[in-house]
Order: sequence, then C-alpha cells, then structure tokens
Amino acid sequence: MSSYQAGSRILDIARDYPDRVALIIDGESWTYGEIVAAAFGLAAQFGVVADDEPQPITAVMVQRHVSAYIGILAARFAGHAYVPLNVNHPCQRNATILKNSGAQRVVCGESAAASWPEIVAAAGLADAALPVIACGERKADYDFESNAQPPQRQQSLDDLAYILFTSGSTGVPKGVPIQNAQLEPYLKVASSMVKFRPDDRCSQTSELTYDVSVHDMFLCWESGATLVNASEKDLRMPAEFIRGHGITCWFSVPSLAYQVRQQGDLVPGAFPSLRLSLFAGEALPTVIANEWAQAAPNSSVQNWYGPTEATITVCRYIVTDKAITEDTVPIGKAYDGMELLV
Repeated sequence: MSSYQAGSRILDIARDYPDRVALIIDGESWTYGEIVAAAFGLAAQFGVVADDEPQPITAVMVQRHVSAYIGILAARFAGHAYVPLNVNHPCQRNATILKNSGAQRVVCGESAAASWPEIVAAAGLADAALPVIACGERKADYDFESNAQPPQRQQSLDDLAYILFTSGSTGVPKGVPIQNAQLEPYLKVASSMVKFRPDDRCSQTSELTYDVSVHDMFLCWESGATLVNASEKDLRMPAEFIRGHGITCWFSVPSLAYQVRQQGDLVPGAFPSLRLSLFAGEALPTVIANEWAQAAPNSSVQNWYGPTEATITVCRYIVTDKAITEDTVPIGKAYDGMELLV
C-alpha cells in the first residue's frame, strides 16, 4: 500500500498561513492554525494504533457546532475513517449506524452529550463499551499552545475516508464506505471546476451526515478559503445569511433557493457577492435557476448530481442564457474520467 497523508493540503495552509480564517461558526472565527491545533489536540486522545492493525473508525456526534468539524478533522489527521451521527435524527437510526459502522470511539461535543446515553442503550451496548472523547464548542475550551500531535499511523489510499449512511427510506439505513482513493480524484476534479480562491467565503448549508458536506469542507479548506457555517437561524433566512457574510460560493439543495423565493428575496441583483452557485440533492426547477441567475448576476449557476455511492457528485449542468425547455434543469454531462449509464 502506498503512503498517504490525509488532509496534507490543509496542514500546508495551516503551516504557511496560520492566521487565515478557516471557519466561521457560532459567532466565532477560527483560523487555520487554531482549527488544526484543536484537531491535533483531540486526535492525541485517540490512542495509538499499530500500522498492521485494522483502520480505526471514529464516530462523531454532529450538530452545527465547531466540535463536529474538529472531530472530523481529528479523525482524518489520525488516519481514522469517520462516521457522523446527527443528534437531530431519531435515536434508533443513530443506534443502528453506530452498531453497523463498527466505530471504536465517539467524539462528542457538549451540546450532544445528553443524547449519547440513549443512543448507546438503543444500540444494545454497555455504557463503557466505547470511549467518549469530549470536544469543546468554543475557543476557550482549547489550548492552542499545547503542541499536541496526533498518533502517527501509516495511511493508504486504500483506507476509508468516511462512512455515510443512506436515509433508509426503503429499509434499514445502508452504510456507504468511501475510500481515500475515491475521495482524492473527486476533490481533484471538483477543485478544477469550482476554482475556490483564498478570498472566497463558502457556504455550508448541508448537514454533516450528507455527503455534500465533504465537498464543502475539504474543497474549501484545501483552497485556503473560509467556510461559513449556516446556523439553524441562518437557514430560516438564507438571503440575510448570503448578504450578511458576503458569501461568494453557495451550495445548497434547490428547496433552500425556493424558500428564498417564497420569502420575496429572490429578486434581480439581490446577491452581487456570489460568483458561484451550486445546487444538488433535489431536482432544480428551471424557474428557480433562472430567477437565481438574475438575483446573482455575477454568478455561474450550476446543477450538480450524483449518488453517495459514487462519491458525492458525478455530473453537472451549467445554466446559461440558452433557454431550458424542460420544467427542471438537466443533470448535465459526466465529469472527466466518469461515465453515465441510463
């Protein structure tokens, strides 16, 4: 197996530009230096795993708080696969995911701690079956001067990057394991299309149990840009979020754009800061795409599509001045190196 260092591009930016803002969340701005230091400190608590032992799997209790992001980065830097558990989802679903994923530990922020005992009980596990690693929610919870280092484990492209579980709408939620060897080519081809810049401010509207969140996090951070997490309040008023934070790159489900329209904010010239507007996860109505293009006159509007099993998205359609005759925007053409079969 070839050697591989997960998150190496993020580490390079943290080393070269430690004061550049990486994440805005809960009213706090986290620099690359701070968020990497916090993730290193957390990963140092994972324990040592020998190179010849099976790859560890770490569950991360996710909400719209910094503990989720630090937990995910810690897992990646330590060479673990991560599996997110959304505390807003039904307890039994989280219990099924926890049990079926084979996670050996869980990262749990303060805001999610109350949900943990119920999940463990529903999974039929003893309270002490999995180590719980507490993770703070504010900068004051971290020691950025500790110089902690994550356990060194030889990593490979054959290792898993993450495990996400399907909605379970047709039965039991199915785990989708994505290898580094699958994620790396996606990040490479997607990066060539979005061309994020260090001065970009990228939205993060999806839940961290949805694979678009992987696109949001790693494409943004590997470009040295700023990821702006939309709080529950922000998601109720998306137009204010875009304008208030000067968002330049937007990615959401089309229903959020429809919400903007329903609130009377999808008007010509409403979002001049946007230079890129991506939609995925649902059919994109043509009328919404056209009105969004007028509201964001400096933006390219694109419809992206792909199943979780194929690593996030596989094709896109760029909305242009050419009239779309269908009621919904097409899913477009496959990315370089991909093929579509109907």
